[in-house]
Amino acid sequence: IRPLSAFPEMQTTIKRLLAQLSEVIKTGVVETAISQ
Repeated sequence: IRPLSAFPEMQTTIKRLLAQLSEVIKTGVVETAISQ
């Protein structure tokens, strides 16, 4: 198995997806807190 560093574009995509995911989670938590 080659390390992820062998696929720089995949690494970038994963980082971007994780960033988007954390943004969605943060937004959801904030909206949940506000609506309660």
